[in-house]
Amino acid sequence: MHIQKDYLKQKFQNSKETYTKCAILQQTMQDILWNLLQEHKESLGEVLELGIGNGILSQKIIKHYKPTRYIGIDLVNFALENIEFIQADFEMIEHIKALKEKKFDLILSNAALQWSNQRVLLPKLSAFLKENGILLFSTFGSDNFKELKTLFGLSLDYLELQEYPHLLSDFKILNSFEHTQTLHFNNPLSVFKHLKVTGVNALKPNFTLTKAHLNAYTEQFQNHLTYHMLFLLAQKS
Repeated sequence: MHIQKDYLKQKFQNSKETYTKCAILQQTMQDILWNLLQEHKESLGEVLELGIGNGILSQKIIKHYKPTRYIGIDLVNFALENIEFIQADFEMIEHIKALKEKKFDLILSNAALQWSNQRVLLPKLSAFLKENGILLFSTFGSDNFKELKTLFGLSLDYLELQEYPHLLSDFKILNSFEHTQTLHFNNPLSVFKHLKVTGVNALKPNFTLTKAHLNAYTEQFQNHLTYHMLFLLAQKS
């Protein structure tokens, strides 16, 4: 599914005030990335984060590691402190002038790569890492929001976990795993409110939700919503 980045930017801009409070699973994913990073890195120099969002993870890394440089890229500016922020589409990383000839000790991303063409983006990242640099990210897999795909045909181009080693041929995979979690809501409207306040309803412009949709969602899925989370840690060979 092709993503219209202006539309995506608008949706996440609209959810800035509610994202931190409501994106509970994305925050859990941050915590998992944080633990993985601590297990594998004792110190950090230069860091690049793709899709920096509200910056909770970045501030934690800055406080603990005190990196010499921290650059964050995002479509939406959350006005974060202590970082060099670039408002841009990280999918076009090779065209961002501020990153020309830059190499990092760590490139990380939490719950953001699914908005890009990962098959094109991921092979590019090696060029922005130093020798033995670390790539650490979480994203979502093929069963993510499977209810929306079944009922409405709405889905991003999610990848399977086993596809990543091929896309990261310049890397040694140090750790990779997946986890599925189902959220339960009291009614179908709450499902779609959850999608709205976390910004992840940016799947299709001009989509109109009807009462028939809500009734069908309850009948088929009992107001459940599936998150399929992928985690990967790799080192540049």
